[in-house]
Amino acid sequence: MKQAADSKTLEIPGIPEIKRRGRPPKGDKAMTAAERQRASRASRFKTAVKTGGKGRVPVQLSCVVDEATRRALNKLAHNNACSVGEVIDLLVAQTIAPHD
Repeated sequence: MKQAADSKTLEIPGIPEIKRRGRPPKGDKAMTAAERQRASRASRFKTAVKTGGKGRVPVQLSCVVDEATRRALNKLAHNNACSVGEVIDLLVAQTIAPHD
């Protein structure tokens, strides 16, 4: 077996090439962390569309709120040991849920 950078040495016939370890890359080289994350988000979104939105599918939400609202959301998140996104999910669920 020769080194990958060696372009002058010929391969010896009859000796099988040793397979590389790990999962084979998609394309010419391994994906970057950003490419893997983008593919993962796209896959989750496709799954959500196929299942009619059942299950939890995180999406990016960007909006402008008052500073007092931001502080209140952060305080709620801190007090409940969760993220601001989870606080918003809980508030929306409480608003949509039928009132007893």
